[in-house]
Amino acid sequence: MLSRKHQCLRGTMQLVLLATTICCLPVAADPSQKAQKVNYEPKVVTLTGTIVPQTFAGPPNYESVSKGDKAEKEWVLHLQQPIELDAEADNDAEKNVKMIQLVMGYSTNQDADPSAIAKTQYKNWKPLTQKGVTVLATGTLFHSMTGHHHTKVLMNVHELKRKQ
Repeated sequence: MLSRKHQCLRGTMQLVLLATTICCLPVAADPSQKAQKVNYEPKVVTLTGTIVPQTFAGPPNYESVSKGDKAEKEWVLHLQQPIELDAEADNDAEKNVKMIQLVMGYSTNQDADPSAIAKTQYKNWKPLTQKGVTVLATGTLFHSMTGHHHTKVLMNVHELKRKQ
């Protein structure tokens, strides 16, 4: 027979083991996190998320800024709900996409300078990168093709606005 002290200790250890087991179990999938089916360009889509400015390694090796690669500063949309895309033309199928690199410089004016437009867009939309700001990003999606593309799926941004 266990002493009262050992019984108490045993009960405490069982509670700790139970709490640890519950905390470490995989969380059941949130049904609201089911992937949203969307299409690649030319279809225009609107996605919800938060913008996180990130720095990636660029040329020449696309490996490490600290080892001499050029820093590429990009805005990445962290989606509230993952997306899924079917393969279309030059775009590969993707599932469970949670981050999208945002590409600025879109204009319906074909004579416009994309670099100048991008510079203005970054300036005008910078307040939307503040922590905790949820945005609606509207544009067309395409699959990564070059070393400058740092997520599997990217968006040519037509509009960014704060979600009300």
